[in-house]
Amino acid sequence: MSMRSVAARAEPSSRPRNRPEVFVLVPRSPYSEGIGTRTANDFRNPPTPLRVHNMQSAASTPVTMKRKRSEEPPNETESRVSAPEMMTKRRKVSAADAKTQGATRATHIVASNATPEFPNGFFYCHQCNKKRDAALGLYCTFNNKTSNLLARCRAKYCRPCLKNRYGQDSDEIKVRGINGTSKEIAGHDKTQGYIFKCPRCSGNCNCRGCRKAMGLEPTGNLTIAAKKTGVNSVAVMLDGNAKMTGILPGKGRQIPDPPKKPKAPKPSRAPDAAVVLKPKRSINRQAKPLPKVTWTPLPVPPSFTLERALPRIAIREFALRFNRLLDMSRAHLEELEEIGGRRPHEVDDADSDSEQDIDVEMGWISEICLRAILLGLLNILSDSQVEFGGKQGKKAIQDAIQEIKASRANLTRIWGALASLRAEFEKVDKRLTFPDPLSPPQHTKIRTTRSGALNGAGVNVATTAQLVPVVLPLIEMVLDTQAVHDELEEGVKEAKERAKEEKERAKAIREQWDSKKKNGKLDKATRAEYNRSLSALEQAQRVALHAHALRFSPLGIDHEGRTYFALTPSVAERDAAAALLAGDTSKGGKAHGRAIVSADERQAMRRWGWFVAVWGQKPADGLVPTSEEDSDEESDDDSTTDVERWWGLWQADEIRKLADWIAIKNGFVGGEQPTERGVEDEPGVPTGAGSNGSRSGVQSSHLTPLSDASDTEDEAISGDGPGAGNAQTRVDEDGRVIPTQNELRALVRALREYVEVLDWRAWRMEEEPGVEGKENDVAKKTKADIRTVSPANFYGR
Repeated sequence: MSMRSVAARAEPSSRPRNRPEVFVLVPRSPYSEGIGTRTANDFRNPPTPLRVHNMQSAASTPVTMKRKRSEEPPNETESRVSAPEMMTKRRKVSAADAKTQGATRATHIVASNATPEFPNGFFYCHQCNKKRDAALGLYCTFNNKTSNLLARCRAKYCRPCLKNRYGQDSDEIKVRGINGTSKEIAGHDKTQGYIFKCPRCSGNCNCRGCRKAMGLEPTGNLTIAAKKTGVNSVAVMLDGNAKMTGILPGKGRQIPDPPKKPKAPKPSRAPDAAVVLKPKRSINRQAKPLPKVTWTPLPVPPSFTLERALPRIAIREFALRFNRLLDMSRAHLEELEEIGGRRPHEVDDADSDSEQDIDVEMGWISEICLRAILLGLLNILSDSQVEFGGKQGKKAIQDAIQEIKASRANLTRIWGALASLRAEFEKVDKRLTFPDPLSPPQHTKIRTTRSGALNGAGVNVATTAQLVPVVLPLIEMVLDTQAVHDELEEGVKEAKERAKEEKERAKAIREQWDSKKKNGKLDKATRAEYNRSLSALEQAQRVALHAHALRFSPLGIDHEGRTYFALTPSVAERDAAAALLAGDTSKGGKAHGRAIVSADERQAMRRWGWFVAVWGQKPADGLVPTSEEDSDEESDDDSTTDVERWWGLWQADEIRKLADWIAIKNGFVGGEQPTERGVEDEPGVPTGAGSNGSRSGVQSSHLTPLSDASDTEDEAISGDGPGAGNAQTRVDEDGRVIPTQNELRALVRALREYVEVLDWRAWRMEEEPGVEGKENDVAKKTKADIRTVSPANFYGR
């Protein structure tokens, strides 16, 4: 071993060892465009600073250097190792990968709103507002704000609209590009590769929105008209006349039909000699004879006019409709049936010195019934204190209620309480008032006591008829309360339930009928029962709908000015109809006991809910029934026939004759028959049933006088029905309203529907054969079952 080698080993280890120099070629970063290929001396340049997230990760995680260092001074090497840039390990991307990624990114650009139907994206055309392909339209490049160059117009137009409406070719605009004079290019965005100033920016846009902003109507379809005239586009036509319009969508047929050319007559063929033509028999259609209707005078004097009867009818209908709010008994509601009063003797005009006293002379309801009506109205007003004077008004109403309860049906004390209430109302609101009662009848003996003193009211009240003008204003006040509004809304819901129940019951009956048809068990009795069941369901629904109706009105006015009324059925009949719809055939079947209204009672025509009441003169061809007590001269008296008064028709056949008489007089015989619900030639399907439309809801049937919606009114609105040209109100020489053809048809339909309901109601009042009634669930014996006993058998032999 030489001394040199030994000396070399003996040298201290602090001397740096000589290592071979190794150069590592680092590829170019794909994120830098200006950096070229690295050389051996590039490592002396300061490295690119790292992002913040990379610096945090490099400081937290130690990374060892895997590169071999070159010969450098120790301090420089240590500083480079300690630098955060050298401690970060980043993935290197080659130049080839960078080129591949760039090429892929350029060829696969997909629009953000691309869909399978529109792969290039879509836009909505400013003109037609339709979704169009983005490649088949033009974007406006005009900057509509000079202060902001980026505020470009956002209007887009499709190719068809530019061609048809403005005469511009989108392809030519794209091919032209941005070539043009500096004046043409100024103010345009050049990123689209073309320049295009839309019609909206040019001020000649004829779309619906722009024309509306200018106060013009939509143009409609003018494309066909433009092609026929030979102009280039619609815009050219509008330049000459800006108000020009074409065919508007949704307005129906707007192009008149061309005049029909007369057809040339065909040459007549000569008949063959072998064929012998028989002469056709001429059919002479005879006009339907005009029926003779019997007009029965009601048991009220002629001076009891329409104006005097309307308040009583209104009170009766209000009490029946809002009975749940008034909380009146059925006995009190039955008294309201007799509109003409409950006086036991007949009242004639000669009984009173003045016609103003006829209401008082006829009488009205009992004192207890009137007391129940007033208490019900005041209780509703008391619950609605916000509308009627707040706490002060509520206290006045409660005091009046207590006074009426303590009056013991004394009419003078009742009026005294109402007079005090009126005085309190006038302090709060002068609109809340009502008039004084009518004067008492003449020659009336009034017994005055200390408890029934006048209380300063100044009027003696002897009969309930004097307070009719007082009850009506109270009803008007109650109609404005929230309780009545809630009751009406609840009635609409219940009416829908009744219609649903009727459909379900009718469906069950039809299914039962179909099963019997399959079994072959079809006799006359089965068919009759099937017909009766379906008809009863429909009539029951019509009766039940009266409890949920919105208003009351007459049936109508005929061509000669007579007014027709059909008052609604009683509460007992409405409950029976509702029970039948619910499936209870025992309660919804025949009436029993006191609920039965006999034929004699109906013939007497004191219950106004059982006949059609007519106000006016008897027709010239009408008949008047003669009684045994009246002579022939009295029956032909002019005072009975030529004077306006109340007439009644209580028999179903007479009401049918009346409907036919009105139809024939006005020239639409048979045109307003109620439509049948069954199928033709189907055995057992009921005939004469009402139309389906009459069963859809509260206001769907004109049978209900409180309903004012009908098929004829729809015809009057649309103008399609016959007589639509007579829709305007006409007045005769006396100032009476002349009804239109549609109103007359509605009257005929209402009368025929009322007859169907009246038949079912009369059937319910028929007693069971062989049984007159029951007492303690024991059937009574008829007169035929009771035999006389001879004296010999009674006393014995």
